[in-house]
Amino acid sequence: MNISRNIEKLIHKHNANTTKSGILFEKHLRNNIMATTNDYLSVSFPASLAWALKMKEKEFENEMKTLSIVKLFELGKISSGNASSLLNINKIDFVEILARYQISCIQTKEDELIEDFKNA
Repeated sequence: MNISRNIEKLIHKHNANTTKSGILFEKHLRNNIMATTNDYLSVSFPASLAWALKMKEKEFENEMKTLSIVKLFELGKISSGNASSLLNINKIDFVEILARYQISCIQTKEDELIEDFKNA
C-alpha cells in the first residue's frame, strides 16, 4: 500500500510538468509498476510469535520467507535456481542456507538413485 502511494505521488509530481509524452509515461508506469506491486502475496502471523522467538519484525519476516522457500525446495516444488532467485541470493548462498537447516542440496528420490546405481 505504501508503494502504491509513493507511485501515485511520483505520477502526480511528474504530471505537474507533463507533456503528451508524460501522459504516456504515466500510463506505462501505472500498467507496469502497479501490476507488479500486486504480484506478491502476504501471509499474516501474530506479532506475539516474533516476540516469542525474540526476533524483530523484519528479521521474523525474512526468516518466514526463507523457511517457506527452503521447504518448497525440500518438497521438490521449486528448483534451487528458483529458490535462490526468490531470496535474491546466489545458488551458493542458498546451499549454505540449506546446510544451516540440515537439508540436502541434492533432491534425488530414492528410486531414482537405485535406478541410477543399477545403470552405472
